[in-house]
Amino acid sequence: MKNLRLVFMVSIILALICLAYLPVTASTEKVEIVFQHNNTEDHPWHQGALYMQKALDERSNGRIKV
Repeated sequence: MKNLRLVFMVSIILALICLAYLPVTASTEKVEIVFQHNNTEDHPWHQGALYMQKALDERSNGRIKV
């Protein structure tokens, strides 16, 4: 269970780092991120991916697609 938490936290930290560098690397180039998992739709990883998708869409004005 600790390993799953570690993987999830590292994923969140990497996403936040990417968000921190968005203004620095702002361009018109579109970016697509593919996130896959084998859990159900009510699993926290899926919910986290949906949250990341929404946050990236709002903050990048649609330039980053998950």
